[in-house]
Amino acid sequence: DTACVRVLYRGKELLYKFPWGDFFISYTTSWLPVTRPLARADYETTFRFPRHYDLVSSGELIDDSLEGDWRIKRWRTYDPASFISFNYGSFDVLSSPMVDGPRLDIYRSKNHLEGLFGGDIKKAVAGDIEGSIQLFSRIFGAYPWPQLAATEIPSMHGQGFPQLLHLAWYSFETSKQGITDAFRAHEVAHQWFGHLVGWASYHDLWLAEGIAEYAGAMYVQARNPGNKVFLELVKQWRSNILDVGVYRGWHAGPDVAPIWLGLRCASTSSPASYGNLVYGKGAYVIHMLRNMLHDYRTGSDDRFAALMRDYVSSHAHREASTRSFQRVVERHVGQSMQWFFDQWVYGVEIPRYEYGWDRQKNGDGQWVVKGQIAQHDVDSTFRAYMPITLVFEDGRRTF
Repeated sequence: DTACVRVLYRGKELLYKFPWGDFFISYTTSWLPVTRPLARADYETTFRFPRHYDLVSSGELIDDSLEGDWRIKRWRTYDPASFISFNYGSFDVLSSPMVDGPRLDIYRSKNHLEGLFGGDIKKAVAGDIEGSIQLFSRIFGAYPWPQLAATEIPSMHGQGFPQLLHLAWYSFETSKQGITDAFRAHEVAHQWFGHLVGWASYHDLWLAEGIAEYAGAMYVQARNPGNKVFLELVKQWRSNILDVGVYRGWHAGPDVAPIWLGLRCASTSSPASYGNLVYGKGAYVIHMLRNMLHDYRTGSDDRFAALMRDYVSSHAHREASTRSFQRVVERHVGQSMQWFFDQWVYGVEIPRYEYGWDRQKNGDGQWVVKGQIAQHDVDSTFRAYMPITLVFEDGRRTF
């Protein structure tokens, strides 16, 4: 049966107005009723608000009219969505249609001085969003909708909704290499991982956040020549995973929980572990899969891109589980990957390696290189895929 539920809101709990004029949405994902968690539905929403403000929502704008001192906007989702959201306030808007891509609408709060820290920052935001869409469309498959809006929020976090991004205020103030661009691209990646492809339960949330985190780093790698900035992000994940201490809150170490536990990785005794493990370690898992599929002789990532496109196309408009993702990985690796998922997704062990090498000339005047790698801190059955590179003095490499 089909049911239509009409909901009317009244009260002051949903929107908080800061003294300088920005509005903060208190409940960005739980402001509307759902039949069950993550259930997809078609949404048509009508917003009625004072005409001197503006509002942008998920989906397609189907009507925009004035009625006295009120403005009325109606929005409709293109496809069934698990949840939607909106942003409200006074905005300067930059519309930037992409060639062979969606229309980008960038909403920046009018309560901030444009160019205070140099340049038209809306153009910088649009540049990162357009660049990440172009990259992700090649790797993951075409962007699925005709429009995407990016909006500034008066907070330090970001969130992605169907065809709508909430971006922290600082991403509209400056562009810091390897941080701001990765942040913007991460939220764009949620259009594929989180909305086009959902997650079946909290156990599978790492697929959305870990892949989005890694996608942001891939954009940084594509944008900045060489791997220096990209590898700085990878090293930061490693530090966040392994180090015990205060980084965005207290993290008690890598053995707190496997990433499969999602939000339950965090606890009162280790509140930062959700971010450090689900985002950081989740991204590292994708990094390892990419390295396993990388062609080190040609430098090609074609096999990794094929895996990701297969994952997206086979799960489009539905929810993925860790098991279903594993089956896609196994199709492209050509072997059972149970050992890999047992170790890195369902387990908490992290190996430590020591290596050494020596070289000697043989009787024919050729050099013989011998090396040893020792694995510590894990069970004796722990397996690892380890590419080895020899770098010569003249810059030549062999794998």
